Amino acid sequence: MKNNTFTTLTKVVDKKFFNQLVKKYNADNYVKSFNTWDHFQTMLYAQYTNQASLRSLEINFNHFISQTGMQISLIKRSTLSDTNAAKPVELYQELFSHLVTKVNRQIRTNTMPLIELIDSTPIVLKGRGLSWADKNARVTGLKMHVVYDLKHEGPLRFTFSSPRLNDIVEGRKLITPIKGGYYVFDRAYYDFKFWHNFTLSESTFITRPKSTLTYKIIERHQPNSSDIIFDHTISLKSKNGKKHPERLRLIKVQGEVNGKMKKIKIITNNFKMKASELAALYKKRWQIELFFKWIKQNLKIKKFFGQNENAIKIQIITAMIAYILLKIIETKYNIEYRTYYILNLIKYNIYQPIEAIFDKPPPNQSYKQAAVIKIW
Repeated sequence: MKNNTFTTLTKVVDKKFFNQLVKKYNADNYVKSFNTWDHFQTMLYAQYTNQASLRSLEINFNHFISQTGMQISLIKRSTLSDTNAAKPVELYQELFSHLVTKVNRQIRTNTMPLIELIDSTPIVLKGRGLSWADKNARVTGLKMHVVYDLKHEGPLRFTFSSPRLNDIVEGRKLITPIKGGYYVFDRAYYDFKFWHNFTLSESTFITRPKSTLTYKIIERHQPNSSDIIFDHTISLKSKNGKKHPERLRLIKVQGEVNGKMKKIKIITNNFKMKASELAALYKKRWQIELFFKWIKQNLKIKKFFGQNENAIKIQIITAMIAYILLKIIETKYNIEYRTYYILNLIKYNIYQPIEAIFDKPPPNQSYKQAAVIKIW
């Protein structure tokens, strides 16, 4: 088999571990030719080359197989459709988690503290065959809940739910606060008991209060920046507020958003950092919004190869895996391109060795912009 970029990406996956997952979930029982590894490679190819349909995937991947000598049988649309509907979703979710640990090992020398952003995004589904899909007032489909790590600039964990489910339900499942960690989220996670978990674990949460928040001002602090309107130590007054009996910090900050000055309030349990630093850290929450936008625009999680719930979830998970593999390759080969630039070079040079694609310095506008967060 020729050395090409696609095989380099698939080799990042520990084949021994993959086979253990196959055995654990009995994924290859009664399979004669198109096994789980073949299926994984096919779906990964679809992500990196942005295949429009099962027909185009069948044509293009079969051509790729014949040209590169991959040890895989030529695929058929019907076989792939059936396989997408039958393979265990849990296998791919566990593979994603395993690859995330690989990213974390690569960046263990990074001195940035643990900073996790929490949010959700809707996966909109359209067409026939969606009787299984739930809906709220706006969309029919799924909701994906994600924990995003600023240190490795990628997702750590994620779950799926009905679009009607409150974000806080999945937030409780996804987050186990770690001492010294920082957790940033919006008002969808407005829950005093949830906040209290961070205080008990000696970790920091930063979020937005609702306008209905009732509190008593304990102390007024001198703002450390012209952007800080006020900085108060408060205690919660409502009956529900007893779920977080310790004091909190309420900060009002102003800044420019899309050319207009905007004022927002943030609430936190951190009394050590400067108000301006806490405001800057809350602003980093937009990184997860940018991630949602990026993955929807550049990978295959808007148009699906099938309407079966299992197939849709597998396609989304392989998109997340494709992203993680890009981050691993980026570090392994010390590639100084933006992730979008890396993906496009791979897409149009899939037959080439990865060393040949990235053998020249990138143009200045394509360099990665390192996120510098001074919070210590």
